[in-house]
Amino acid sequence: MGRVATIIAPGAGGMMTASLGGIGDALSIMAMGSVTGVILVMLFLPETTNREIQDCVAAGAGPP
Repeated sequence: MGRVATIIAPGAGGMMTASLGGIGDALSIMAMGSVTGVILVMLFLPETTNREIQDCVAAGAGPP
């Protein structure tokens, strides 16, 4: 997903600049995607500070 977004972002930004009338508006809208991603990570991924790796990994989900 990250590589696809990296490939698509410049073209999408250019098209948004033309349709929105300015690069500032286009970049503001594109930045909302990053901010949304950060908020989702903060809300739904567990905090792992001061935890052992064995406590973070489910039993049997580790490497073979």
